Amino acid sequence: MKLMHAIPVVVLVATSGLLAGCGTNDDETAAKNIKASILKEQVAGADLTGRQAGCLADNIVDKIGVDQLKKYGLLDKDLKVDDKLTDVKLKKDDADAMAASFTGCVDAEGLIEKQFSQAASGMSDKQQQCIKDVLTKDRVEKILSLTFQGKSSQIQEDLRPDLVKCIQPSS
Repeated sequence: MKLMHAIPVVVLVATSGLLAGCGTNDDETAAKNIKASILKEQVAGADLTGRQAGCLADNIVDKIGVDQLKKYGLLDKDLKVDDKLTDVKLKKDDADAMAASFTGCVDAEGLIEKQFSQAASGMSDKQQQCIKDVLTKDRVEKILSLTFQGKSSQIQEDLRPDLVKCIQPSS
């Protein structure tokens, strides 16, 4: 999976393990398969713990449901995680639920801040702190939701003015 931008890297790699649905035994099977998929992936260069992966899997199954995740093509008929997750676009409500699950189970702010910090090596401590201040939990959830909706270009539009202020504080 080749990814070019820091935010989509975090989101798409995370997404490839995040997906599941609903239905008693199906819920358990889907959550188990999702957890296994999450544990195989790295998010922003960090391995998730079993607890984090289980939290994500359970939340996604509870909030979106097996049937809906199958409709999106995120789960196959055997409740296995599909390997073409980057092509799937979620509806806004489901994308919001997925984003909230992610930020509730994982330090998503920290992961995205890490991506920005790596991309912004050579920035002053003040500039890096400014970026951290821009990337609040609500902002990170919005970034994740837009990515899950396939609206990555909107992320840049939303973040650009604030990030430019961080990089060029006198502007």
